[in-house]
Amino acid sequence: MQLWLARFGLVWLCMLGLVGCGGVALPPLPADMVRDQRISEGITFTFDHTNNPRINYAQQLRLTLRDANGQPVEAKSVYFDLGMDMICLSGSKPVAEPLGQGSYEVTTVYVMAGNWRIIAVADVGDREVAAIFPLVVGE
Repeated sequence: MQLWLARFGLVWLCMLGLVGCGGVALPPLPADMVRDQRISEGITFTFDHTNNPRINYAQQLRLTLRDANGQPVEAKSVYFDLGMDMICLSGSKPVAEPLGQGSYEVTTVYVMAGNWRIIAVADVGDREVAAIFPLVVGE
């Protein structure tokens, strides 16, 4: 009986240790959104956006930053550089609002259907780190 209790206690302590060492979970994903990830300079960029983006409608963009250990990265600022390769449609660089735990959110409107390039840029103190996410916007 004592051996069983000792083993159970050891397993319990190991499980608590693993939970304590783990990273912070990503925020829940609403049903109408999709998630994409890129790694740049050791930082994981998790980009959540509307499943079927359309022109002339407000769109939520959410970015979550994590380090190699899964811990939140608090950036000084985060902005999205929204552009299209085929034309000179630039200038839209909305600054995201911090939500805490390494998450940032912004609302934007796409003005043209087609292939967009979303560059998420985070100022992490000594440098800017960016990740590129392609996105197709419909009419």
